[in-house]
Amino acid sequence: MKKTLSLLILLVSLVFLSRNTAVLASEIDDCKDASCFQGLIDKYSSKINETQAKKKTLADEISVADNKIFVTNVKIAADEAIIREKNLQIASVSGKIDSLALSLDKTSIILAHRIQSTYITGRSDPIVYLFGSASFAEFINRFEILRITQKNDKKLMENMAFSQKNYKDQKDVLAEKKKQAEQAKAQLESDKTALAQLKAAKQVLLEDTKNSEAEYQRLVSVARARLSAFSAFATSLGGGTLSNQTTCDQGWTGCYYNQRDSQWAGYYLPGSKITLATAGCLATDLSMVLSHYGYKQYNPGALVTVSNSYDLFSYGDLRFSFTISGGPRVERTTHSRWVQSLIDSELNDGRPVIIGINFPSISGMHFITLISGSNGNYKMNDPYREKGFNINFSDYYSTSAVLYTDTVRVN
Repeated sequence: MKKTLSLLILLVSLVFLSRNTAVLASEIDDCKDASCFQGLIDKYSSKINETQAKKKTLADEISVADNKIFVTNVKIAADEAIIREKNLQIASVSGKIDSLALSLDKTSIILAHRIQSTYITGRSDPIVYLFGSASFAEFINRFEILRITQKNDKKLMENMAFSQKNYKDQKDVLAEKKKQAEQAKAQLESDKTALAQLKAAKQVLLEDTKNSEAEYQRLVSVARARLSAFSAFATSLGGGTLSNQTTCDQGWTGCYYNQRDSQWAGYYLPGSKITLATAGCLATDLSMVLSHYGYKQYNPGALVTVSNSYDLFSYGDLRFSFTISGGPRVERTTHSRWVQSLIDSELNDGRPVIIGINFPSISGMHFITLISGSNGNYKMNDPYREKGFNINFSDYYSTSAVLYTDTVRVN
């Protein structure tokens, strides 16, 4: 009976999703101009923000994912509309240029002939005109014709100069339209990449939660417990915000960041009301690892405020796999306890390792980044301690207290 009911619920959900998808697709098809596309983007971006602010269930998470996918589809449709428009404009301007070029060729031939004739006529001695005329009136008439001809030739030259300028202007317009079309094509490819990433993120969400509300709530509870443990560690050490903590490319390829740095200490971890200063050790460690691989733009403040920050964090806790919008793919693999052979291998290959340390007496936990060393002698970056750059791991922590060894791949 329960199995039959579950199947019925699933079928109803699929029918609803199919109808909803059809409605959304129809909204895109109905758009004919940029303002309509932007209206859809604004409308569904607002829905995303509203859902993210209140989300408490797996259904809310899926709704956010679906709306993000829809917004990106709208952007793709807008990109394609721009490309079509620019291609039509390019064809139109190209036609004008071809017509102007033909007209200029013909005008140039006519003008060259007229100038030559007028020049020869103008060089003739007026006495020849006088004695070659049957009367003085004819003489005056022939010179009047010459004057009018020269005037028309001047006008023809002015028209040609105007046409030449128009030809140049149209070529400039054509170059600009082609540039805009190329920009739209580049944006289209970027949005298609973003769409693939969003779909992959949704798939990861469904796989992580097994599409189960109970499993989702379990993961949320785990995330909240970890943030609570991070906060307990910070509370035990005390200390407020700091300044001038960042150090880059000094003895280590990458940057040292401190979670309590005043530049970002008060930033909230996405999906929570807990700050980087209080519980941002793991996020700050990841920023340091990213900087090691050349992504120095993702300092802790930038990491928690990227456009798809909610894809990186689950109720404030950093996910294991995600793609930063417009940036790299991150895969973090966790191993239980201290795995020295793995740590030595990673550090020997130039890959920093993130270490999670347990403090059961205070129900606390803290993450640091190992940056060099081997055989039990290691240097670390500690994101909480003031100027905690390139310091000895063993001076502060014991390998026996290590709860997690995390390897990181950045692609």
